Amino acid sequence: MSDSRAAVRKLLAGEDCSALVRDVLERFPEFEPAQAQVLVKDIVERFFYEVMDLGASESYHHSDSWGLARHSLEVAVYALRVARSRHFVGHAAPTPEEQEHRLPRLRYACFLFALYHDAGKVLQAHVVGPGRDLHNPLVEALGDFYDRHGREQCATEWREGRGLEDHVEATPYVIGYLLPPASAGYLGPRIIAEVVEGRTAGARELREIIVEADQHSVCHARRKAEILTATYASGSFVAYLAKSFAEGTKRGKFAVNVLGGDVFLGRRFALFRYPEAVLKLVALAKEFFGRYDATVARLGEDDSGARFFLAKLKAGEGLFTDPHTGLWKLKSTVRSDGQTDHRECVLIPLEHLGLSAETAAFPGSVAFSRLGDGSEVVISDFQGLPAKPVEVVVKSPTAAAPVFPEPKVIPSTLGPQEGIDPEDLVRNLRDGMTAGWIPTNVPQAQVYVGPKTSFVATPAVFLKMRERGLYPEYDPQDRSSAYLRALARLSYVRKAPTNRIVYPIMLGQGSERALKVIKFDTEALLSSPELRARVGLWRDCERIVELPQDWKPGDAVASGGESDD
Repeated sequence: MSDSRAAVRKLLAGEDCSALVRDVLERFPEFEPAQAQVLVKDIVERFFYEVMDLGASESYHHSDSWGLARHSLEVAVYALRVARSRHFVGHAAPTPEEQEHRLPRLRYACFLFALYHDAGKVLQAHVVGPGRDLHNPLVEALGDFYDRHGREQCATEWREGRGLEDHVEATPYVIGYLLPPASAGYLGPRIIAEVVEGRTAGARELREIIVEADQHSVCHARRKAEILTATYASGSFVAYLAKSFAEGTKRGKFAVNVLGGDVFLGRRFALFRYPEAVLKLVALAKEFFGRYDATVARLGEDDSGARFFLAKLKAGEGLFTDPHTGLWKLKSTVRSDGQTDHRECVLIPLEHLGLSAETAAFPGSVAFSRLGDGSEVVISDFQGLPAKPVEVVVKSPTAAAPVFPEPKVIPSTLGPQEGIDPEDLVRNLRDGMTAGWIPTNVPQAQVYVGPKTSFVATPAVFLKMRERGLYPEYDPQDRSSAYLRALARLSYVRKAPTNRIVYPIMLGQGSERALKVIKFDTEALLSSPELRARVGLWRDCERIVELPQDWKPGDAVASGGESDD
């Protein structure tokens, strides 16, 4: 098996990707095992092999290694979930007989074309091998290109001057190259042409589902990135240790508690071989946190990078230093089973690695001395500990979400409905408006944008966010809801002297009932001319009648109360 093929299968065998593939298989109960292998598993593996570790974008979303593959699979799974719903069934075929044939194929087309929806991005990236050999994705899979040259010998650059929508035009050409005979045979030429050209209501619905699924994946990834950026942009490298060490241990990067190995565990400290084991930590920290912390991203994977990394740990009290010299590097003599090993090392407190004193410790002994004069440094951690099994159990740095650490805990004194970041709430509101899952400036909308004031319906908008999986622990129908208290802290939300922010409005004099809204300053809510142009204005904003906060049904509606927008 080639290195690229092995890398693809390892990724697909991982917890996240394997769960997504299982989700797909469960939604095709009509497939026999052999058919599921050919039409689902082989398709996903081949697509991953075609795009390998390319990102889905340079910096906007899923820009990390394997980002395009993971994003495409997420979109395919979400689109298939929607395609299995009753809403899609209604557009599938005019008669029950035809529907029996077409419906499973339209659902499969939804999965397949959602998987391929960003395939045109392979033409936006230049992958260059030795001798300036340029990868041509219409001739050779990227996995084959890597195997010819060696992945470490290849460099990837995003093509300059590319447009945001260039890949959309290129995708049909790439799909023609990717589409395997088994899938084409199952769908048939009529359904393929129908979907690609959007000829029927069912095909148009399918394309809308894929667009929604794409937006869902992008918004979800950006929310995670914002949480991580807020969590890890503090400049304290100590915060990076637990996940880096946990992942390194899981992957077998560190040889632990064995003579000649990388790491030895004591009662309070872990001994890391310098510079070898420290450089492994640096590489892992760059992989997981480089996109959230520019300082980490610029670390060199050499002695200078190791020294800078350790200096940052020292500044954050994440590193043992000699109380007499202030130096962090020591010489160690490791003894076990009659054998001795001499090495330079550093000591990191167990707590910063997600470990505790109960973790299996090194059964031998370690003596420490100073590099300058060879004098002894007494550290009792490793002196003749009783033998224990050497299996390392690393505490997950985030039990609820092992891949994406939890944001900072909000103090309980703030109350049961506190804890929402108002700017995060507004970002999600903008995402929903631009992505289309919060209806805006249409009949029965939840947001109406005027030149000066934008009106956001409450609690409808926040219930829509809950439907998208946002803020599940908060109840938007609670009258003292955290949503309202969060938004009341924003200067560009209109408030009464009592700090109340909910107002009634009428969408014209003939309206039968008032709509409860929160009033935003439009230029602050839509903070750039491009964003305002993209969202646009409610065409009937001059008909909006703003009512007093204490207005009740049955009260008169002043004819002069229209919005000043």
